[in-house]
Amino acid sequence: MKNKIIIVVLSILFIASTSLGVLGFILKSKIPLSKPTPNVDTPKDGITYTYYLEDEEINEIPTNTIIYNEDGTTELDTKYLFKKHTCSEGLTGSFNTNTWKFDITNNVKKGHCKLYFVNSKYKVTFTLKNAIESEENNPIVEREKDGIFKLIPNEGYTYKEATCTNNKIPQWDDKNNTLTINAIMSDVNCDISFNRKQLKINIVVKNGKGNTTENIYYGDSKSIIVEPNEGYKNAKVSCTNNQTATFDNNTINFTSLTNDTSCTITFQKLAVVNYKLNVSNPTEFENISLVSDVNQSIEIGKDGKIILRSTDGTTPKLSCGDSIPTTTELESTDQNKTIEYVFYNMSKDITCQIIK
Repeated sequence: MKNKIIIVVLSILFIASTSLGVLGFILKSKIPLSKPTPNVDTPKDGITYTYYLEDEEINEIPTNTIIYNEDGTTELDTKYLFKKHTCSEGLTGSFNTNTWKFDITNNVKKGHCKLYFVNSKYKVTFTLKNAIESEENNPIVEREKDGIFKLIPNEGYTYKEATCTNNKIPQWDDKNNTLTINAIMSDVNCDISFNRKQLKINIVVKNGKGNTTENIYYGDSKSIIVEPNEGYKNAKVSCTNNQTATFDNNTINFTSLTNDTSCTITFQKLAVVNYKLNVSNPTEFENISLVSDVNQSIEIGKDGKIILRSTDGTTPKLSCGDSIPTTTELESTDQNKTIEYVFYNMSKDITCQIIK
């Protein structure tokens, strides 16, 4: 008999120690435990309730969760907030957020109340075109708070537009690449698109023609024709915003533009080169006179002219080696003939001789 008593006592001690171990494990673990359902769930004294979450009727009151931490402390995971109530005529009361129940404030024993709750936090999601989200973004936003999100456009793209659910109109900050959605009170999804940047090229031509302003998309190439004034050539090109261009055959060429730019094309004045146009025997013949100068200096590319006049009715002639001028009869009478010899676009010295 004594042995049986000892066995019973040992069994009781084993069960007690096991129970304490389980309880200790629960307290040390972060196990969410719901608050006890308030008395409001059960009709009392003929008072009934209907519950709504985000204006949709639900079967029972939504409750927040108590979290038990490893250090023995607790915290409340507030998923829901009380919004408002409506009660049948004659019934008054208020919702106590500490006890999470509706307190009747008068002696009415029968009636019906509707209790409205909302979520405390909402999720914001994006559908992006030509951009990505920053990894630092937090998609969960507290009710009625502003959500600020960093979006990173693809290289060469800029913000175009956003379309969001629940009639939300976001604001875009181009400087910081952030999107702000004000006063979030529901889950929101936004479709956001980014377009390729349109850049501007401004061309200023000095000592020439071709001033213009052109549009170009980021990364594209473009060629623009300009023209130097007479006597100018060999352009120097300088562009702003670290953009570069090449110049060839009066054409400025841009390759893969990445920013707005203003380019100045300055044509350089050509060095003046003169060629000699001479007549070696201006007085050899009595009946032929030289109307133009004996010795002329003609700028490169210009036209040179020699004019001869005869007084005996014959046609004065000119020999200029391998240079063959164009002749024009300026005057022709029985006694006088005037001939003009033109050397177009002179590119060398020329010496001519009057001949019969």
